[in-house]
Parts: sequence; C-alpha cells; structure tokens
Amino acid sequence: MTVLPPQISALPEGSEVLFIARTPTGESRVRITHSLSYPDTLPAGMLGDAAVALFLLPAMRLGLSLDIQSPVSAGVKARCGVLQEIFCNWYPEVFTQTVQVTSPVAEVTLPVAARGCFFSGGVDSFFSVLKDRASLERLIFVHGFDLPLGQQTLRKEVSTSLIAAAEALKIPLVEVVTDVRDFSDEHVHWGSHFCGAALASVAHLLSPWIGEVIIPATMTYAHLEPFGTHPYTDERWAGDALKIIHDGLESSRIDKISRITFDPVAREHLRVCWENRDGRYNCGCCEKCLRTIANLRVLRVLDQCPGFPSQLDLRALEAIEVAHPLVLPMLEETRGKALAVGDEELAAALRRCCLRNEARLLARALTPLRGYLSEAPAWIQKTAPRFRDAILKECWLQDPEWTRQEMGRHFSATPEAAFELLWEHDRFWLIRRMIAARLGRLLPRWLRPRAVNPVEPKAEPR
Repeated sequence: MTVLPPQISALPEGSEVLFIARTPTGESRVRITHSLSYPDTLPAGMLGDAAVALFLLPAMRLGLSLDIQSPVSAGVKARCGVLQEIFCNWYPEVFTQTVQVTSPVAEVTLPVAARGCFFSGGVDSFFSVLKDRASLERLIFVHGFDLPLGQQTLRKEVSTSLIAAAEALKIPLVEVVTDVRDFSDEHVHWGSHFCGAALASVAHLLSPWIGEVIIPATMTYAHLEPFGTHPYTDERWAGDALKIIHDGLESSRIDKISRITFDPVAREHLRVCWENRDGRYNCGCCEKCLRTIANLRVLRVLDQCPGFPSQLDLRALEAIEVAHPLVLPMLEETRGKALAVGDEELAAALRRCCLRNEARLLARALTPLRGYLSEAPAWIQKTAPRFRDAILKECWLQDPEWTRQEMGRHFSATPEAAFELLWEHDRFWLIRRMIAARLGRLLPRWLRPRAVNPVEPKAEPR
C-alpha cells in the first residue's frame, strides 16, 4: 500500500486534507476537513504521522507493506512495530502478520503548548472536559465517526447543541468532517480496531494549534480489554509535535455520570446515542440510551436531563442485547448502586438483563466448540448444542463471575485448546453437569432433591 503525499486545500471556512492510498487492486481516498486555516509553517511530521494512523491497520489486514511518501516522526516510525504486535496479539484472527513500514524521517518539531480534548457530548468526554476544563483551549468534534455524514438534519442538531455547550464552557469547538469510515469499514472493525487510530489521525492534523490531545477513556483500570481506543495504543500513535493522553480510566461510568450531572451544561447537552433511531438526539430506546437512563434514575437526576425520556422502560432495559462484554461490568455497577439506594425494581431488572446477556455472550463464544466434539461419545455429538448450553448454564449458575472472566475469555480466544483441555481433564464433570442440567429441566419440581438433615445409618446385624 502506497500513501501519496496528502493534498492540503484551503476552504472558505477551514481546510481540507486529502489522502490517497494505492493498492494492487485500486485506489482509496480519505478526506478530512476542519474549521481552521493552516498556517504557512506546519509540523514536519504532521501529514506522515496522520497517514500512519489512518493506513497501518488496513495495510496489516490486507497483508501489504506500507509505504508512506511523506516524512514521519522518528517516534511514530519506531512504535509501528509495537502497535502491530499489540493488534496481532489482541486479534490474531484479523491481523495475522506484521508488515513493513517505510517512509522518510521527519525533522523533530516541538509541540505547541495548547491542550485540546475530543468532545462528542457523551459521558466520557464531558467527564474529561469538566475535569481538565481550566487547561483546555479547544474541543474537537468529528462528524463521520459515530454520526453518519448522510444524516444532515441530525448533524445540524448535534452541532448546534455542542456549539452551545462549548460556548457555555467557554472553550472553542473545532468541527471536523471526514469520510474515513467509507474506507476503514471495508477492512477493519470501527470499535474493536480502528476508532483510536482515527482519533489520532485527526489530532495530528490539528497539531499546528494543539500540542496535547486528550482521548476520553471508554474503560476503567478494572476492566481493560482489547479495544480500538486503549491506553496501550492511543498514546503510541503520538508524534514529535503531538502528545496524546488517554484520560478517565480511574472512574466507572456511573461515577462519571454522578460527577458530570452536577454541571448544568452537561445535564442540558448530554448525548450518548449513536443509533439515533428516528433521527433523535438521544433516541431513548437503544441499548446505550437505556443504560444511561438507568444510571440517571438511580442517581435521582433523570428529571433534570431534558435530552432523555422522563421514565425508564424496565422491560426494554431487561431485553437489551449488549454488543461487547465490556458493557456487563457497567450494568453490574448500576445494579450495585440501585441496591445501595433501595431501588429494588431497577436492581431486579438489571440482574435479569445481566444474566441474559452473560448467557448470550458465552453461548456465542462456545458455539465454535461444536466442531471439536469428534472424540466425544456419539450421543454427545448428536446433542452438541444442548451439551454446550448445559455446560454454560451450570457454570453460570455455580460461579457467574469466574465463568464470565475466565471461561469466556479463554473460549473466545482459543476454542480448540480450551475444549481439548476441558475434555481431557474434566470430561466426567462436563457429562455430570449436562445430566444434572437436563434432569433439572425435565423432572417436576417436587421430585428435585431437597436438603435434609443427615441421618446416622442403622447398624447392620452381625
């Protein structure tokens, strides 16, 4: 993959940078525009560093060496190997090999002193902005990341709200527009792989004005899992003229909401929805909206947040399907808070939601095991799906925390090795668990064994 020197064009209200990447099968273009006008002197590695962030992961996915024809900061070039090793270890089924990266080396450019923060109006970004408000000189919002470019009406509504929030916070907002997802979605997954690299590419293009950029954290130190934006990777995308900070790992989502809802700007403009059903700012019925409404309810501030429905549909909350295991700890934290404040109705709904999704996610992870039952008895092969579900149910009932954290992780990573290990060492335990689960479902309740006081056996006649 060859990335040509990007073309910079002045626009009536800002600037546009066009990246062109050529591969053996064709040519791809990525446009990034923003509301600032470039000065005459640019950081030496700005364009090359942005190109690395944009094209390294797609090149890995395609198995193509990457030739960047613009100068790249020495630090970025040196860290390409580590970044590739991280993603190859995290997602070996997607990134099967590292690739060679070639480019000229840029002269060292010192970063400017200004700080900025990516800002979508969400919980994570409001938390970081309010925490570092005194030191921030710019906020950055990107159209085309979670907000599709084709949704013009919604984009205008979101833009108006975020501009009003930025004005209330007294921090200028830089608006960026990009079609990068038209390119990236063909090769890599946005959330799992690419979102952090895309943020870094935008940050590099703003380095003439912002020398340090904050990327608000999605996770916490307690629940670090492979993801597109991550403390291991975000800060490694930085160059000589740009420092990247991954911020907010110390606080859980409900703690963040608790802190930001003290601020009237956050209560007024909070935006968490990315599905935007029916074109609404916060649709109020998607998984993320429902989780947020549950948090606002348990914190007793739902009536103070006009961007959300005033009531929580508990049945809809129970029925949500989470897309990533990282969401389960967030639901558990909300459930714990609900129990602490005496909202048993909400706690019960969250418990049912968590159990359903634990079962669903583990069943999905265990599904590949059907292909590794060749050494099992024929009757197990015949009932493989029920066998798998029985194992899942019994493990889950006996120790859900262990099942989620250990069994789920190992099965999803290496199903062959996991099942072979279990079958070699614990086949009788697995069979007993299956039989117990089947009997538990088939026998009437009154026939199930009940705990009784032990009785001394009668002495046998001599």
